[in-house]
Amino acid sequence: MGAGFHGGFAGTQGAKDNAAEELIAGLEKSGVKFTKENIVFITKDGTGQTVWLETGSQSTGMQHIISRHADDFQTKHGVSKTEIANHLETVFHHGKVEYSRILSKTGGYERLYSHNGKYYLLSGVGENGYIVSAYPIREKEALKLIGRYGK
Repeated sequence: MGAGFHGGFAGTQGAKDNAAEELIAGLEKSGVKFTKENIVFITKDGTGQTVWLETGSQSTGMQHIISRHADDFQTKHGVSKTEIANHLETVFHHGKVEYSRILSKTGGYERLYSHNGKYYLLSGVGENGYIVSAYPIREKEALKLIGRYGK
């Protein structure tokens, strides 16, 4: 038996790579615009939507998150700049979606995820699942948003 999905190796890098390749194949089949080489991570979130983060630019994606929100991750949740991508992948994959609402201007989604007692406001996910931005918020602010937009 090889690594990957066989023989109890579901938590290995091989299994993770296989799952990512399946999700990327789904994007290709759907005709969604993306750049495979620029994908930082791809996963399914708590809504069941395939979401992915690309390296992006100063206004979207990983570059935007690092340039605009790295200090927020460090000061609010103790996550260093080099840990942000892996941290976000964990939050999107394992976190609870506290609310999701459609943004009328963009047609995308604003979602609030919680994970391990901390809150993250995903300020934008395109209808196609592209992660535009994500940043941590304090619990008081998160609870206010949950009260306003929660289920």
